[in-house]
Amino acid sequence: MVNNMMRTHHGVGGGRLILILGTFLLLVTQDVHGAREYYGKLIGQLTTYAHKVSGKVYAVDEDTLFIKDFTYDGLGPDAYFWIGTGKNGDPSPSGVLVPYPDDYSDREPPVLRDFDHEDVILHLPPGYKVKEIAWLSVWCRRFTVNFGDVKIPKNLKVPQRKVLPEFKRLAHGVRSGNITILDSRTFYIPNLYYDGAGPDAFFWVGTGTEPHTGGRKIPNEKGSLDVLSGYEGEDIEITLPEELTVYDIDWLSMWCISYKHNFGHVLIPKQGLDVPPSLDKFKRAVKPKAQRPKDSYSNCRDLLNKDVQLQWEVDGEYVKFKLSGRISEKQWVALGFSPMKGRTQMVGADAVVVYHTPNQREKFHADDYYMSAKSQCDGKDGVCPDKRIGGKNDVQVLGGARRNGVTTVQFRKPMKPMDKNWDMALDGEEINIFVAIGNLNGRNEANYHFGQRTGSEAHKQKSHHNHEHHVVNYHNEKRTSPEEDIRIAPKGTNDHSCIKLIDESPAENGPSLRPWPSNIIEGVTNFTARIGPTGGKRGYTVITEGIIDGEWDLLPGTGNPSWGIAWFINDQLIPEIYVERGQTYHFWVEGGDDSGNPAKYHPFYITNSSEGGYGQKSEYEQSQQKVYAGVDYDIAGYPFPTAAGRYCEWEHKTVDKSATSETFQDFMKTLNLVCEDGRPSQLSWTVSMDAPDLLYYQCYTHNNLGWKIHVVNSGERVTRDTLNSSSPSGGATLSVLSLAISSFLVITAAI
Repeated sequence: MVNNMMRTHHGVGGGRLILILGTFLLLVTQDVHGAREYYGKLIGQLTTYAHKVSGKVYAVDEDTLFIKDFTYDGLGPDAYFWIGTGKNGDPSPSGVLVPYPDDYSDREPPVLRDFDHEDVILHLPPGYKVKEIAWLSVWCRRFTVNFGDVKIPKNLKVPQRKVLPEFKRLAHGVRSGNITILDSRTFYIPNLYYDGAGPDAFFWVGTGTEPHTGGRKIPNEKGSLDVLSGYEGEDIEITLPEELTVYDIDWLSMWCISYKHNFGHVLIPKQGLDVPPSLDKFKRAVKPKAQRPKDSYSNCRDLLNKDVQLQWEVDGEYVKFKLSGRISEKQWVALGFSPMKGRTQMVGADAVVVYHTPNQREKFHADDYYMSAKSQCDGKDGVCPDKRIGGKNDVQVLGGARRNGVTTVQFRKPMKPMDKNWDMALDGEEINIFVAIGNLNGRNEANYHFGQRTGSEAHKQKSHHNHEHHVVNYHNEKRTSPEEDIRIAPKGTNDHSCIKLIDESPAENGPSLRPWPSNIIEGVTNFTARIGPTGGKRGYTVITEGIIDGEWDLLPGTGNPSWGIAWFINDQLIPEIYVERGQTYHFWVEGGDDSGNPAKYHPFYITNSSEGGYGQKSEYEQSQQKVYAGVDYDIAGYPFPTAAGRYCEWEHKTVDKSATSETFQDFMKTLNLVCEDGRPSQLSWTVSMDAPDLLYYQCYTHNNLGWKIHVVNSGERVTRDTLNSSSPSGGATLSVLSLAISSFLVITAAI
């Protein structure tokens, strides 16, 4: 697992080196603290005197002992765990009883029952520490007999919690108190702050000297893999997945996956790291089982933020599935089976796509797919239905339903593949799965960008693949992330965590948010350019959706994606700027000039690209952009930005309050302007006479931080109309008709 995380953006050769070193370090650490075999500091074996007492004893921490594979026949009439500090180091009647279990309800602790290679956690009585006791015994009080014991060395070094520094403060207001490693899987993060504005942010762990894309997301304090919300000084605990320990990782970060940015992190030192083991799986507390809904299968999981529900059970030589998705009638939901054991991989995966066609004779469908590549199916390769590549659909539809906005299809699939070229075997112990939601194309297929998120990649690919029947609508597409490592046992039973069937109630939609209107700046020649938050669901993305035929485009996902920050021009969120040809304009840029901190390095430039990010593009991609200001070239012909300046950011005072701010002015009251030492950078731009009508101000190092610059001729008068009441925004925008009329009047007057 750790080896799978050992990816790097430093090239193939560097990746191999890090992989080899990481593997070596893992082997070294697992010799002492093996991820699955670490129980604390070994004290020794229980010496057997009577009643088959045996087991291996460990010091977990200064208050806790752990006995691995404890055995005792239970025949002693008055036997207990017994500790003491006797001078001669031998068990005696003057010892102290250690209750087990320690949550007993009677007045007296229970006599020890029989044990057959069971794991036991012992919590010492108040006032006693492991390093202060001399022995642990299985002792019969009535007959003062020692059935078995282990001696505890005087110089025993007991595992201790490790205090780390606070999160490094890089972006989105991330800060904390000193972080503590409580045990080999648990972090305690006090006084955590984060503005919640990152669109795809998670707790993220990995190996290497600093966070990078090859990490892995881990659950938040609620055990959820949902995108992180804001924190306002909370004290939280987060736990690594069972197969990971702190000895397997080098850092803990708050990381944005979509935009590959580190908001803050802390390094985990390996030198002298000797923390208590995590013994969660040995604790006796049993979680209450979910009450199984009616008419359900023997196994049930809620996935994709409960938008998908998967049920399954064995049906003879088949596995029977019931796949439900909260989708529209023009969408599909898919279940994929990874070809890799212990890891989710889409290339080479076998998948079943289900959907509903209400106007066809056969209304419910389950189509067998094979994914040979992340590309559109060309009849040979790509994301293809088995039928299109010479195979057959061996998935049998058993039934379906459409209720409360949920499409449900029941189907069965053979455990042993009928066609080994395209289908996965389902007769193993465990298999990695993924689920996805997306929109059907004209062929009722999900045959391109299978399960991808909405975002810049979707828009780029959409522009390149607009042939009839092959256009995929990217609105609302989403999938489970490979980092989630979702596994099921196809032949298993009682894997059931669903509280209710997904179609029992309608979707719980939150209140719709009225977007803020796009601001317009005209008649101004001096501008400030600073960084600020995108404004959640009222701001950047919805502003960049724009107006279509006088109405807001109500299909989400058509606006530009954002990673939580954007340009504030004259302290307005991505306003549309109007400039005149032949006129000179001055931009005072405060986007950050520390190239070593990508989260705070945003040089300003002007381009014809609606996406920006010139500095991160390939040579070919750069050739597709035209730069009008803010970029120069060195003697070797390599581009570099010329306008960065000190870093100034409008930061959230607490967490993102955009959802409760009816106007942008209200939102600004929730922000503070924070500037680092230094001076702004000045960018002066004289608009050329042949400049196109539409340009963009952007960030040189990142995509989608800026917006439109409208270029008009000198003397043209720009007017604004108010949108009619049918527009959800109720804001102001440029009327193209008014601009045309104004231009006509100016030309007429000149004649």
